[in-house]
Amino acid sequence: MTTRSIAVCCAALLCVGLLQREAHAEIVAMWLLDEGAGDTAVDGTGNGHDGVIEGDVEWLAAGKYGSALNFTAGRVRVDHVDDMDLEDWSMAIWVKIAGATGTYQMAMGKESWPDRNYSMWILPTTMTVGFTSGADDIQVGVGEVGDDAWHYLVGTYDGAQLTGYIDGVLVQQRGAAGDPNTCACPFYIGSQPPGGGGPTVGALDEVAVYNHALDEDEVAATMEGLQSRAVDASSDKLATRWGRLKTRAR
Repeated sequence: MTTRSIAVCCAALLCVGLLQREAHAEIVAMWLLDEGAGDTAVDGTGNGHDGVIEGDVEWLAAGKYGSALNFTAGRVRVDHVDDMDLEDWSMAIWVKIAGATGTYQMAMGKESWPDRNYSMWILPTTMTVGFTSGADDIQVGVGEVGDDAWHYLVGTYDGAQLTGYIDGVLVQQRGAAGDPNTCACPFYIGSQPPGGGGPTVGALDEVAVYNHALDEDEVAATMEGLQSRAVDASSDKLATRWGRLKTRAR
């Protein structure tokens, strides 16, 4: 290989690395739930926040995008890592639930009461997002989602506003202040920790956590699917990743 060829290859790899860091800098974790089998939900960012599937959870061949998980009385557990404790945040998820269950249904959350860093739940069929700050329990009810259809739910907090979106539309917003409480506790998808209740009964897909508040344009963009943001470390897919990243960078 010539010196020029080596230089070109190094430059290309450097560009890929820079674009990947740019694309993923504000995504803490995302679970596409496209594995289709097994007991692991892989973190597609490459940040290592893989989840362990526990309890009564089944793979669905046809989710919103690719496969998904159907929950009855189970959860996905993602062990605590400090970078999942957030001050500003966004949570995004596709949900499909048929109706009320007599209790709330936890879509996702990182909490060990009374320390709720960020959580999203459905009660009885109303999407709600919230956090605790000191002794204050801060939450906002967003809108109805219990009609057995897929809905894209996003909750954000930027230090001043707590906001909820359904299917790309800003539905509710309230003033809020304070640093969210943190805890050295797992992040759960589909339920609270064992013994805590709040299981989701329905299907969940494309779960993501960000370390900033998405704006309306970002919410609309992520609603189109997260596959282009996933990292695949296998060398044979480098060209595919490079093409996707170039497309996103334009």
